[in-house]
Amino acid sequence: MNAKPSSRSYRIQLGKHRYTPLQKNMRKNIIKQALGKKD
Repeated sequence: MNAKPSSRSYRIQLGKHRYTPLQKNMRKNIIKQALGKKD
């Protein structure tokens, strides 16, 4: 099962500098709400 433990830690390291898709969607929704309030 743990064939590539290194790739997992590598992905976690990337996560520190990069948004996950879920975080991107949450951020998009927050921006949409903020823009909606401005209008």
